[in-house]
Amino acid sequence: MARAAIGWGVRDLAREAGVAVDTISRLERGEDIMPR
Repeated sequence: MARAAIGWGVRDLAREAGVAVDTISRLERGEDIMPR
């Protein structure tokens, strides 16, 4: 996983991307994300 390779946690990536932690978790599990 790319974020782990640079030492980022889910919260770090979510903060930098401007999305919710749940969104990152869902993407990493391969779940569909509904656009807003």
